[in-house]
Amino acid sequence: MFERVGSGFPSLTPVYYNSRLGADFIKRLLGEMNVTVSRDRRQATDWLGTGKFVFCIGCADIEHAGRDGMPVRELDRKQLKEAGNNIGLNGNSGLAMISKPAHPNAAKVFVNWFLSRRGQMIWQEVMNAKVGEPSNSMRIDIPKDNVLPAARREDGEKYQITGFLDPGPPSKLIEELLGRKKAK
Repeated sequence: MFERVGSGFPSLTPVYYNSRLGADFIKRLLGEMNVTVSRDRRQATDWLGTGKFVFCIGCADIEHAGRDGMPVRELDRKQLKEAGNNIGLNGNSGLAMISKPAHPNAAKVFVNWFLSRRGQMIWQEVMNAKVGEPSNSMRIDIPKDNVLPAARREDGEKYQITGFLDPGPPSKLIEELLGRKKAK
């Protein structure tokens, strides 16, 4: 089962651009499975927890669901040797500013605060504790004890920062592979 939020399949975008996996992996994955697509990440997690599906790519709130007693857990990255240690800027990890903001100085002040030690501590706390989205600031001078396991980085490991990944090409491939099935 796959979640699908907005346009595209955000959970498979890094897979598409991974040199060890790529389009061929996605073609094989979708070609050898009976795939169900859900537009509701919470519903997908409920289906996983009730046993309707044995795994889900892109389910929401796995950490919370597990703490609430659902028999679910996130697969540890270390078990996916082909995936590598990538840090992407898609999702909640990137910061962008429009080219002509209405208040350019206010935008600069916000960006400077957001990237400050205090701003990153608050962002990391909110994302991990209140939103429940595993997030880990790139700043190494802030505590990491509140980072959910799915986003924790280990000392000594090398990580590749991938930057923004265009969701267009992988979404187009996946739509073609799924035969433009309607999401439930």
